[in-house]
Amino acid sequence: MGLRELVTTYNAFIDAAVDYQQRQQNIQSTMLPTDWQANQVMIRNDSGYDLVKGSALGIGDPVIGPDDDLEAFKSRIVISGVLPSVEQHSGRFVVLAQPVRQDELGLAYIHGVCPGYINVVDETHRFVDVVASTPILQTQGGHGSEIIWKPAGVGYKWAILRLSRYLASSLLPVNLNQTGGAQGSNTTAASWTYDVTDVVSDSVLASSVNPVVSPHHWVRPSVGQMSMATFGYAHYDSSNQLVLGWINEMVVQTACTA
Repeated sequence: MGLRELVTTYNAFIDAAVDYQQRQQNIQSTMLPTDWQANQVMIRNDSGYDLVKGSALGIGDPVIGPDDDLEAFKSRIVISGVLPSVEQHSGRFVVLAQPVRQDELGLAYIHGVCPGYINVVDETHRFVDVVASTPILQTQGGHGSEIIWKPAGVGYKWAILRLSRYLASSLLPVNLNQTGGAQGSNTTAASWTYDVTDVVSDSVLASSVNPVVSPHHWVRPSVGQMSMATFGYAHYDSSNQLVLGWINEMVVQTACTA
């Protein structure tokens, strides 16, 4: 190969390399907007609707999985966002950081503090979570993502949220207010029932709960007097149902006479 041919080949190689680099930069600039934040992910709106900023979508499958294209999966994760269901997406949702048309890509918050558009059904509620088949989060009494701030009143509001939630295994302190039942005797078991309330907001999480009946796990003696409980620990199970685990009922004892 002569010098001229060598130079021509080298220049073609350089041109191809520059062209490839520019195309890669264009792809990266498309996939990674300049205002991308660490608590955001790229999401494809598969809800079937054009959605505004602050809407919520359930987390679906990756758009490109490792079996489709491993290198693409490792270099850039893009998630399908779907209309949520309580069973599949409680605590597993994102909040859109920008308007996103159906079938298009956009940025969404997946954790941390962000603005969100929510339905306040009770002013005492301190959390939000998904409700079935709607992209608007709804306030909850004792589980979900925390509300950092919201305006007064009920209805649809812009709020500041911290995207996280009580896991099914996380313990939640609760207050107990006796609503029925009896203390028990030397021949019968106690049968106290309680309203379970949030320790901060005092909102009712569950009403007239018998703590020894499924799904609750408290165990009482088969006979004997029990004092009423005032406090306990609970958690939410995989179906989002409140479950009492421990309460401060005590066996009523009397001092022995000499």
